[in-house]
Amino acid sequence: MKKNRFAIDFAKDTISASKSALKKASNPYTAEHAELMRLTALHPTFKVVEKEPNPKKTTYKGMGFKMMADYIRTQENADELMEEFEAAKNMFNNSYPLVKKWFLDTFKNDADKFKVSDAKKAIANEKVNRVKATVKKAPALHVANASA
Repeated sequence: MKKNRFAIDFAKDTISASKSALKKASNPYTAEHAELMRLTALHPTFKVVEKEPNPKKTTYKGMGFKMMADYIRTQENADELMEEFEAAKNMFNNSYPLVKKWFLDTFKNDADKFKVSDAKKAIANEKVNRVKATVKKAPALHVANASA
């Protein structure tokens, strides 16, 4: 099935494409390049322009399985959630889109959408708290003054 990589706007005399499609079209051995050459030959007066990204689209850059697991460990019911997380990964054969959907459904906030930046802050705070708890539990080490 052929994807529509390029959009033709006859009103503006433009051929538009995403940034990634234009990058692929810069390689003369790709299907994107062949398609763009065909379109520019058909419409020689049209300008090739990059599509503007959708500002309403929510992205989750940096959210991988490790970040999800680290964020789950910050929760009060981390053990229960980690079991669900592992079950979701197994059930979905480690399919990232499906596990991500489970994760976002589990941690959605009524007021806002899940934010990776907030999750990263929570993870960092949890790690700092674990270090502080470890230091409080460990006996103090005394180092003898070697310069005597």
